[in-house]
Amino acid sequence: MTDKKEYLHYLPGIYQIGNGDGFLGRFLKAFEAVLAGRDDTGGISTAGIEKVLDEMHHYFDPFKSPAEFLPWLAGWAALTLKEEKEWYGAEDFSDKSKTQSQILPLAQERYDASDPTKHRNRYLISKIIQLYLKRGTLEGLMEYLKIYVGESIEIEINEFADPFRVGYTSVVGKNTVVGEGRPYYFHVYMKLPVPSRDMLVKKTKALHEIISQEKPAHTYYGLTITVPTMQIHVHSTVGSDSLLGGMIT
Repeated sequence: MTDKKEYLHYLPGIYQIGNGDGFLGRFLKAFEAVLAGRDDTGGISTAGIEKVLDEMHHYFDPFKSPAEFLPWLAGWAALTLKEEKEWYGAEDFSDKSKTQSQILPLAQERYDASDPTKHRNRYLISKIIQLYLKRGTLEGLMEYLKIYVGESIEIEINEFADPFRVGYTSVVGKNTVVGEGRPYYFHVYMKLPVPSRDMLVKKTKALHEIISQEKPAHTYYGLTITVPTMQIHVHSTVGSDSLLGGMIT
């Protein structure tokens, strides 16, 4: 980074005569404003080119890239981001609506290891190449669903390939079938605590989009979402794995 001294001070002494308000001093201030971001006029403070170049690598970090830059960064991996607030997260969604004089990288990573769903789009960008390698597989579908609903949500994907076995695969329609199973068919079961029917409809639509995108092209599927209610020692954390009093209509 450039020293905070005025550029005039780097010239031979003969050019530094006076208080810097001469023609040469004023001329160099234009370069100071562009290169170092120094502005003595009281205008809008901006980062200079030197600072931008020093932090250039952060633009390509999905957890430090500015929110406005994320769609372009995702485009490098042929990924189209969802524009909804639940995918961007509250902070990124708010940043996208602001008018800024400069779009600079974040000072700190915007990522919560305990809950990646707070910034789904950032986390998805960081994982998308690995997910491409797993597209069309059970593992890849499960991982993509977890990015959307969270690691704590109970998900079961059943292909009905196992025969009827008492105590193991014995619930007809859930983990086994009577007679021959349907070829190329699988069923996704999920326990998802949602506070309202509108939210349930919205999340169901998003889940169908994910499954249709990630499943093998020749297969078809069913989706069953159960909204758990309060059960002591089973579903007892309100807002996490259960609801108190049912959904808001």
